[in-house]
Amino acid sequence: MFQLLEALKEDNIEIDLQYLNPSDPTSLQQLMTYVAGLYRKVDLLVNHSENSPAIPADASPMYDTLGTLSQVLGSNTVGPYLLIQAVIPLMRQNGFGRIINVTDTASTNHTETECISYAISKAGINIMTKIIADWFQQNTARGHTKDANIKINAVNPGFVRTRPYHTTLPENFPEKFGMEWKSPEEAAGDIMFLANPDPNFANGKLFYEKKQIPW
Repeated sequence: MFQLLEALKEDNIEIDLQYLNPSDPTSLQQLMTYVAGLYRKVDLLVNHSENSPAIPADASPMYDTLGTLSQVLGSNTVGPYLLIQAVIPLMRQNGFGRIINVTDTASTNHTETECISYAISKAGINIMTKIIADWFQQNTARGHTKDANIKINAVNPGFVRTRPYHTTLPENFPEKFGMEWKSPEEAAGDIMFLANPDPNFANGKLFYEKKQIPW
């Protein structure tokens, strides 16, 4: 993280790094008060939380405990939902916003993982993306013009060579799904593709490698 910040500073990119626990209402309220007071808008939310519990390779789908379910869903689904709730008022106030929900292969391909809590948490990201996008479209049809250029989509970045992820899976694992390992830079490009400011850009869709794919 600190290496990244230094690299951005060298490119004269200003970073305002703030602490947030999205599952803590007090932490979330403090951050939004800070953002609203200083910047008065939120143009883009890249909404990603990754809590993937380690489970034995031969574990059954019944392995998850109530504690694991609560922790993973709270982090991966509830936290991102609360963030969306928090930023939408500022996006509507300014008549513009892009929400990019980062999902996972496990949300649509249920053979990837036997960790039920993780698969459910990412499927929840997909469902909330569709429901909220439909809500924006319905509001626009009712004459709420400031909702017309707020878009929410989901993106599956695929298998990314990050240390926690890449080091725990076999090198050939992505081949099971017709995929390959990606660099973090490639995954970031796929994610930021959805920040497109075009008012006619997609809404309520799922993307992989800059292409729309079925839910």
